[in-house]
Amino acid sequence: MLSQPVRASRPVGTGLRAALRSRSGVARGARGIARWSAITAGVAIGVFHLYLFWDRLAAGDLLDPSIALRWLSAAGLVLALVLLRRLRIPLTTGRKACVVWLLVVLLHAYGRGAPILPQAPPDGFDASVVFVLPSTFAVIGLGLLCALDARRRLAAVATVARIVDTPAPCRTSNGWRHAGTTRGPPAISF
Repeated sequence: MLSQPVRASRPVGTGLRAALRSRSGVARGARGIARWSAITAGVAIGVFHLYLFWDRLAAGDLLDPSIALRWLSAAGLVLALVLLRRLRIPLTTGRKACVVWLLVVLLHAYGRGAPILPQAPPDGFDASVVFVLPSTFAVIGLGLLCALDARRRLAAVATVARIVDTPAPCRTSNGWRHAGTTRGPPAISF
């Protein structure tokens, strides 16, 4: 009977990444749900923006220079996202993707201009709160995510620096012998 080779045990991870990289049926199902949810959301956002573009085009608002410039910059941002995707740069992490997504946020934040002299609301409720609160929470959340990522990266760099700078006690570091091979390679005889 032939013996089976011993398989190297893979380290068992914890957290979301390890769960999503797992080969279990639950993880595959979760990946499928996440993928189709992202596709559905992307298609819905695309259809919504096509509707907005058609509405602006039909109303003749695209002749306004500020609106035309915003739509041209939006096309440039879509082109940047496609380029990042073709270069296999992640669209959710990294500096380049973060810059593009911040430009998308700025493009959408500029979309609703506040009047110079706001009128007092007739019923006592200011409708701009509906737009201000979600954007404020989004900016705070994005800032917290960036701070968390920076803290994690700085901790990793500090750990690596502490490991590299610490001399390992061994015979060569204590001056017992010179580092290198102890004997020459075996001679090949024919």
